[in-house]
Amino acid sequence: MKQISKSTSTLLFIFLTGVLVVVAFISYNRILQYSKSVDSVLHTHMVKSEIVEVLSNLTDAENSQRGFLLTNDSVYIQLFAMAADRNKLVFAKLESLTSDNEEQKMKLKKLKKLVNERFVLLDNNLGILKDFRSLFRDSALLIGKSKMDEVRNQVALMLLQEDRLLAERTHVKDRTASITPIVLLVLSLFSILVVTLFFFRLQKETSARISIAESNLLLEEAKRQMEASEFQFRTFADSIQNLAWIADGEGLISWYNKRWLDYTGLTLEEMRGWGWQKVHHPDHVERIVELSKQLWKKNQAFELTFPLRRHDGVYRWFLTRGFPIKNPLGIIDRWIGTNTDITEQKSSTEELEKKVSERTKELQIQNETFGLAENIAKFGSYTWHITTGVLEYSDNLFRLFDCEPQEFVPSLEKFLSFIHPDDLQQVINNGHLTRQTGELVEMPYRIISKTGNTKYFRSNGHFSGEGLHRLLIGTVQDISSDVASSIILKSKNLELANMNAELASFNYVASHDLQEPLRKIQGFSKRIMDKDGEKLSDTTKDYFNRIQAAAKRMQNLIESLINFSRTNIEEIKFEKTDLNLTLTEVKSVLNDLLIKKNAVIDAQALPKLNAVPLQMHQMFLNIIGNSLKYSKPDVALLINITAEKVSIDGSGENIELNGTFWKIAFTDNGIGFEQEYETRIFEVFQRLHGRTEYEGTGIGLAICKKIAQAHNGAISATAELGVGATFTVYLQADNKS
Repeated sequence: MKQISKSTSTLLFIFLTGVLVVVAFISYNRILQYSKSVDSVLHTHMVKSEIVEVLSNLTDAENSQRGFLLTNDSVYIQLFAMAADRNKLVFAKLESLTSDNEEQKMKLKKLKKLVNERFVLLDNNLGILKDFRSLFRDSALLIGKSKMDEVRNQVALMLLQEDRLLAERTHVKDRTASITPIVLLVLSLFSILVVTLFFFRLQKETSARISIAESNLLLEEAKRQMEASEFQFRTFADSIQNLAWIADGEGLISWYNKRWLDYTGLTLEEMRGWGWQKVHHPDHVERIVELSKQLWKKNQAFELTFPLRRHDGVYRWFLTRGFPIKNPLGIIDRWIGTNTDITEQKSSTEELEKKVSERTKELQIQNETFGLAENIAKFGSYTWHITTGVLEYSDNLFRLFDCEPQEFVPSLEKFLSFIHPDDLQQVINNGHLTRQTGELVEMPYRIISKTGNTKYFRSNGHFSGEGLHRLLIGTVQDISSDVASSIILKSKNLELANMNAELASFNYVASHDLQEPLRKIQGFSKRIMDKDGEKLSDTTKDYFNRIQAAAKRMQNLIESLINFSRTNIEEIKFEKTDLNLTLTEVKSVLNDLLIKKNAVIDAQALPKLNAVPLQMHQMFLNIIGNSLKYSKPDVALLINITAEKVSIDGSGENIELNGTFWKIAFTDNGIGFEQEYETRIFEVFQRLHGRTEYEGTGIGLAICKKIAQAHNGAISATAELGVGATFTVYLQADNKS
């Protein structure tokens, strides 16, 4: 029995071994199936990630195009080329990853074709954008947008296909994960039952030893399979460019890939759990910790951006993506995440946003400045699209029609509705002529505003663009005040013409009719004095002398009035005049008086300028004669004449001039006058002394003032009573009148 028992035991042992081998094979097969399902899920995630990378690279290329459009910076063209190169690598990966999926291979082929077409469009657009920033650009961008929409649709189709594969593979994985423990449990129970039934009779020690050995074998096999599966995942994670990590359901990180540890320079033990806070920027760590706690509780995928410290102390920006892994009961067992370096993209985006913001502020300031200029200058601007007939008005153009900005939709018909009925046909004709010739006809016209006001407008502008994109860009100015001023000016000119005619008649009367009686009075008085002077009493002689003196003063007064009036009405002819010769002529005329007054004229070199020679002679004669007249009787008269070219901006020395002038100063050591009378001495018939004290009509300096004004200049005087006076004449240096 013992022998039989031993044989039976041997057979039972062999049978049990076979059963365990079968159980182990089935267990291994189930674990292998689970590992394959996990690999297929990871494969699908990789395909989706690469597909999204295609769209991301294409978006980077578009952003580069926009950056170049806004900044005209060639660095964005380099970013564009980099995006194109990255997509070539991504397509190579996708072709490898989808080699076993014919449907996805066909879609990938179409996607690659669309992406290449989009890059060709972007490349062409960059060429266009370098030279044209008009509606050509808008058309090119619209075509590009359409092609981009096709790419997005194709990407969406491929992602949808991968989502279906992911769902199927996830279902297989989950089903495998759920069935495998049950199968293993059933097989284990079966093994235990067999061991219990057939080996119960075996010796306890043998049975226990065999059971322990078999159990250890199973455990070692399971452990090996788990280690192999984990090795495969970690190998994959270590091969990718991104930083990767695994956390438990509570968010405590238990594993980092090699790139993470190399980047941070820390060990896995230092980083476990919440140790990742050590490499976060102090300004961000509190925010990230709080957000992380909230995201772990939401049980859904998430994205975060933050700076991470590199092993050399440099912080770089990363985009982290976390994906939850759930068990069959829907509970999250673990989190898988990646961190992508986005420092360059973030810097480019921030720089682009900064430039866009700065450019937006500049445009706002320009728009506000232009709007203010329109309001001040009483004009508005418009843009007329010739092909479509669309009109665009500035806000102030609406205001010129007494309307609120954007109160109505601008159109040619609406514009014509404002035109005054008497000017409507002419405006229409001018519009036809403008379209035919390509040149805007500029002619004042009247409009009747919304409030019933009649205004005068003038339009101007120029054409831009060609073909379908031809534009007329221009301005409309309210010239009502100019028209009103023109009407007033015409009226004043008519009045002036009448006054000049009357003044000419006065000159004739003064020159002939008024002087004729004076000449007879002087002539008859002189004849009486010559013929009967000895017979006349002293009193009668005195009366005749007074009559002759009065007649002489009257004649001088009439001649001065004629000279004063001719300063305005006689034809003025400007010619090159040497003031040095003018001074010589005046000194010759006044020679006797200069000798009598013992006067000396000390003059610097005087300029040559465009002037009326006769008026210059008259002005020098009057000013020097004025100094001779008001000289001190017991002091030799000294007259200094200086000349210098000066620039005057605004007002100074009681004059209001702008430009370059010759400043000619006449300074004497005569009796002078009180400064408060400076303005008075340049007025007609104004005298500071009695007729018996000093001769004169009181018109000489008034004539000087009118001569200076006729030469776009001015005259002023400064003096001190008992010391002397200075008369300063300003004559325009570049006078071309």
